[in-house]
Amino acid sequence: SSVISMSCWFGDVRSFQDCCGKFILLKELPATAEELMRSRYSAYATGAVAYIIETSHPTERAELDPQDIQDWLHEVTSWDRLHVISKCRGLKTDTTGMVEFSAHFHHLGKPTFIYEKSQFQKVNHLWTYLKT
Repeated sequence: SSVISMSCWFGDVRSFQDCCGKFILLKELPATAEELMRSRYSAYATGAVAYIIETSHPTERAELDPQDIQDWLHEVTSWDRLHVISKCRGLKTDTTGMVEFSAHFHHLGKPTFIYEKSQFQKVNHLWTYLKT
């Protein structure tokens, strides 16, 4: 079966195409900070490095090396789940937001997770990710 028909990476029952895929393929823009955060998790899971960079805040893009991201992604053996713990603002009408989450995956065969309280900011009407 193709990636497009499978369930979305973060655990939504919708297909990848109907959920995060439409954002990663640039057919639609995430309306909320949480949608952007979930689509970024799916971008990591599918190796969409360009999307990861493009949805990072402009002040942080220069620090991102596509090859470093790709090398790290090759070390991840599975993407297991995304757990949203809390969120603050980040709605359609907001310009900033925060999403607290844990992203669970296997790195070099070992289960691990990343915990963040991530900040998001709209830049030219587009949600972008800021480091915590």
